[in-house]
Amino acid sequence: MRVFRGPGDDPSFTAPAGGVLNNQPILIGDFFGVSTRDAAEGERFVPRPRGEFLLAKTDGVALVEFQLCRFKVATGELGDDPLDPAVGICRVDAAGGDARVLVLIG
Repeated sequence: MRVFRGPGDDPSFTAPAGGVLNNQPILIGDFFGVSTRDAAEGERFVPRPRGEFLLAKTDGVALVEFQLCRFKVATGELGDDPLDPAVGICRVDAAGGDARVLVLIG
């Protein structure tokens, strides 16, 4: 018998120190996803690796539609710092004062 993961079968991970909150973006190694529920430290959870999400954005950073969104691990926010890993595409313009941005990941 072979093990197979089909479309929609997302992998589960162990929640890191401090746990994760619903709709929280998370980077585990090279895997980026968005948590679909709260999970306490050590509990298994399934982050979504693809889809459209409204996520926190770095204050003062303006993003334009189709621009790469980058994930700042220290704050858990999206921005445009070229030193941060690219995780998705901005779906609509987000002004510098906007708190969140609609991003397409996967």
